[in-house]
Amino acid sequence: MSGVVTVRLPDDLEKSLEKAAKRTRKSKSEIIKESLSLYLWEKDFEEMKNSLKPYAKKQGIVTEEDVFKEIS
Repeated sequence: MSGVVTVRLPDDLEKSLEKAAKRTRKSKSEIIKESLSLYLWEKDFEEMKNSLKPYAKKQGIVTEEDVFKEIS
């Protein structure tokens, strides 16, 4: 099942979307779906990272380098 969403874009953004669609040979809907999916994934990931920060800090893991050391 799929839903329909209507979005109003400023002219400059719509023109950029149109150019991207032509350049990539994708529909505007495909580009918007990919973009929204990536945006939502990044927000979920950021939320997860933030929720784990207190636990990581207790373990002395405060930088990305610390994370890589732990998983290597």
